[in-house]
Amino acid sequence: MTGPEPKLGQSPIEPNDGPPPISSVKVVFGGTEHEATSVWRTDLRNGHTLDGPLIVQEYSGTTWVPPEWQVEVDRWGTLHMTQATNT
Repeated sequence: MTGPEPKLGQSPIEPNDGPPPISSVKVVFGGTEHEATSVWRTDLRNGHTLDGPLIVQEYSGTTWVPPEWQVEVDRWGTLHMTQATNT
């Protein structure tokens, strides 16, 4: 027996109205110590763009954004990572 699929109630997140609260942490990446930015994912809003090195923390995991990479948050809260291009 089958039934109708449940409707998912995903709503877009709010647009950013300024930078998110951040802190600074030391990390070692590639054998080199870096000063990295740390942010809670719940503080990220639509349109936020942050440069690595960056740590995005959340209850169930951590996202590492290495140096020379960038993360942008879309209207659904998805993190899009892109590598900086040398032009």
